[in-house]
Amino acid sequence: SFSTAFTVYSLFAVSGLGLFGDKLLGNVLKNYDPDNTAIMMVWFGMAFAIIFTYPLVFTAARESLVGSQPFLQEALRRQPLLAHVAITCTMVFLISSVACCVEDVSKVTGTLGAVVGSSLCWICPSSVYLKLSRKGQSGLSMPLNGKALLPYNGPLSVYTSLLILVGSISIVVGVHAVWSN
Repeated sequence: SFSTAFTVYSLFAVSGLGLFGDKLLGNVLKNYDPDNTAIMMVWFGMAFAIIFTYPLVFTAARESLVGSQPFLQEALRRQPLLAHVAITCTMVFLISSVACCVEDVSKVTGTLGAVVGSSLCWICPSSVYLKLSRKGQSGLSMPLNGKALLPYNGPLSVYTSLLILVGSISIVVGVHAVWSN
């Protein structure tokens, strides 16, 4: 199914690029005449797809956010309904604000690519190593002998700290490149 989706999206992208060239907008449907009934039906189809897939994606995003933030987990443990409503409303407000302020979807996907790409390549692996190599400070369950889950290596820790710095700089440069165009 992923191969089929990749093929369909790739064909759509190549067709849009071939038809409009370098005048292609971030949302290819904005290149077409809005008075065309067929184009309006495609817009309606996109709206339909987004309306019915948004809750699935949103739920996964909310659960990932809660899973990555201990203070949110604690809030959900103490007052589940209040925390759930507060987290959900805050996320919906932020997402809606961004959607109202940004006209070009390529800005959002470019920013997401810069942040997620740099995080996955540079920051997350280095952070995991640093977390697992800290004796008694990781908050993770330690083996019975009390040693860290990974042996501490000073030069490697310095190197991974530099990778986190490189990743952070990469995010700033990538986001700047997306928004300066």
